[in-house]
Amino acid sequence: MIGLRLVVCVLLGCSTIHASGQLTYQNLEVIYDSAWTFKNLSLIPVRFKDLPAEGTSLIAGLQTISLPEALMKNKVKIKEVLYEDGADLNWLQIVNNSKQSLVINSGDLLAGGKQDRLIGETKIIAPGESDYLKVFCIEKGRWDDKIKQFHHSGTADVEVKKVMDVTGRQMEVWKEIEGRFGAGKIPSTTWPYLQLHKNYGMADSSYIRYFTQKFKQSDSAYAGFLAVTGNQIISCELFAASNLTRIAFPGMLGSLVLSVAKSSAPVVPLSAMKKFMDELLRNEFTQKIFVAAHGQMHLYQGKVMHIIVYGS
Repeated sequence: MIGLRLVVCVLLGCSTIHASGQLTYQNLEVIYDSAWTFKNLSLIPVRFKDLPAEGTSLIAGLQTISLPEALMKNKVKIKEVLYEDGADLNWLQIVNNSKQSLVINSGDLLAGGKQDRLIGETKIIAPGESDYLKVFCIEKGRWDDKIKQFHHSGTADVEVKKVMDVTGRQMEVWKEIEGRFGAGKIPSTTWPYLQLHKNYGMADSSYIRYFTQKFKQSDSAYAGFLAVTGNQIISCELFAASNLTRIAFPGMLGSLVLSVAKSSAPVVPLSAMKKFMDELLRNEFTQKIFVAAHGQMHLYQGKVMHIIVYGS
């Protein structure tokens, strides 16, 4: 029976195979000739081919709320995971007290707790549900006895996110942050990334205004964007439904803007961009290999929900 089912799937194609390949060329197209370019940053839209504005996936039908909005409205509770000998650096417990599905994006920053944290996964938590969230500590030297309330504090820059996503190791995240303090000759005993991040926040706000306006004026169903600066591909970030892209866009944009201030106008050849995107979107098999080496893939109910990959 299993053998027969496999033959039928190969000959006719199965809906499960179609669903699992949702973030490939099967369902996506890269709009190279409609790039959004401002100063040192260019965003190349990646759009759903045949889907309506909200897509047809399970995720597209959800009523969603972002983590920053949920925290602002006191609709979510984030707690340290406590043990007899202390709290866990790399896990937090989160309770969604809203009536909407809570969307949490990888790369977002949480200030508070016993230590500030960097969120390490993209996750959707159903209304009224509790779950555990993978995080990375971003201030090696602080460990408060009194737990502070968590609040959202923006999104990490691309370089820190890349270290987190590609290595997956807490020690490498600490090394990246400590290196920033050393390079800037900034004295510190705790190496708090949010201290640096506050300075990065002074970046040119004209980028934010330009790209936010472009996004608001568009009625396309975007899965995400390929980002380039100078002669470098920065990253490509994709989501399984356009409602998730909308929620993630402000953080995605902020992260990119922090990384292009000292670059130059985009001059990446079209051939280089197509080669990069072919590796990512050609098919499900090559996608998994490429993402494993260059970024992260996040799932929702067994299906790909979010992909982020970085250029070299």
